[in-house]
Amino acid sequence: MVNASLISKFRPLDARSAWKSSQYTGNKDWLVTLKQQHLDELRAAVTLHKNVSEAQLHELRASDFPLPTLGPVLHEVCDEIVQGRGFAVVQGLPTRDYSPRDLIVAYWAVANYLGNVQVTNKHGHLVGHVKNHGRDPNHPLTRLYSTNAAQPYHCDRGADIIGLCCVHQAKSGGEIPEGKKGYYQMPVVHAHDGLVTINYGGDFIQSAQKNFPDVPRLTPQQVEAMQLLEQTAARDDFRMDYDLQPGDMQFINNHTILHARGGFEDWEDEKDGGKRHLLRTWISPPNGRQGNSFLMTRCV
Repeated sequence: MVNASLISKFRPLDARSAWKSSQYTGNKDWLVTLKQQHLDELRAAVTLHKNVSEAQLHELRASDFPLPTLGPVLHEVCDEIVQGRGFAVVQGLPTRDYSPRDLIVAYWAVANYLGNVQVTNKHGHLVGHVKNHGRDPNHPLTRLYSTNAAQPYHCDRGADIIGLCCVHQAKSGGEIPEGKKGYYQMPVVHAHDGLVTINYGGDFIQSAQKNFPDVPRLTPQQVEAMQLLEQTAARDDFRMDYDLQPGDMQFINNHTILHARGGFEDWEDEKDGGKRHLLRTWISPPNGRQGNSFLMTRCV
């Protein structure tokens, strides 16, 4: 049964982030293709730091990578993600022309022009490697991104902007911090400073139900609401599909957009393409959402 008094508190959201997929039929404004001048600048910026160790790399910021024409483009991309439609794909990074290390440096440079890169996991990784490590997707401590299992619609738990750089395509389609419980409570949808924020992870909610007896049990109405949310996110009029190609860098606003992926099959032979491999960053932009106590309670 729908709670009428609760529904009455909601009103239609009038913002560019409240889009439908029909708005982007034939509209590729969200695709930013790197020009040769941009690629030359990025290559030169990476070359400046050829001898920098991995530890020192993480100390480098946007100012350490001179990108006179690409930099302003990336700042525009950031503004569009934070204040506009909430997503963009920057395409054309020639991944095969870079060594694995230099590719990380190039992606690190791009990400830092969007904001400060944040830790993505309990190991302190700033650039994460999203690939199948053969882990059990049903284990309560397994992060699904380290498997080849499908991930239903969700938000990540510690990001303002989520960045993914595609290195290789697929063939086809944590510990608990000391002093904290293994779970936390927060609303799926809430408002802060006049902005609506969504934070949803159905797999985490279900995992908490299975593994922590003291977690309040979901009511039938809450289960129905979760199902409706995921069904709505998957509707053709709300969903946009994009198959990341090597060299594509996708950036989305984690506070306004849910993302998902299907299960996949890796290539068996490295010469055919090897494992599906994405580089992931969590980015905090200078004009991002600040001071939201709900977001501060999340753990990686």
